[in-house]
Amino acid sequence: MKRKREKYYTIENLTEEQLDVIKEALNLYARIIVGQFEVIGELFVFRGITSKKETRFDPQALSESLRCVKKIVYPELNESASYGILCKEIDDSARIGVDIHDVIRNRLLWDRANDMRIIYAPYGVGYDEPFHCCKRVDLPLIKEQPGKKRNRK
Repeated sequence: MKRKREKYYTIENLTEEQLDVIKEALNLYARIIVGQFEVIGELFVFRGITSKKETRFDPQALSESLRCVKKIVYPELNESASYGILCKEIDDSARIGVDIHDVIRNRLLWDRANDMRIIYAPYGVGYDEPFHCCKRVDLPLIKEQPGKKRNRK
């Protein structure tokens, strides 16, 4: 069967903050797909993300609930196991999400390093070329819009 031609899109006027949110959302999505449900709890417990109301929740109850969800979704995995991103049992959407996340992370890290006028070569996985997990889809391209100022209405 012949695949239909893929459409390409361009998003403009994203701020650095908006790119960070997209990057974190893609990371969360991919981790959930591979069975790392505990990252949901980490989002609320370690990063302090809650509603604006003074609500308190029990981190232990949250953790136990996430373990129950994992048992329902992935009964074949033990409590501390998850699938690898290249595992064939995983949906390609997780790999595509990781690829987009890695492209955004790479771009933001290099831009931030240049903004700080770092004279030595930064190191870490984020500075390396993205791995490209989903080979059937091209890696997206990302570039800064130099001199672009956001209109505030």
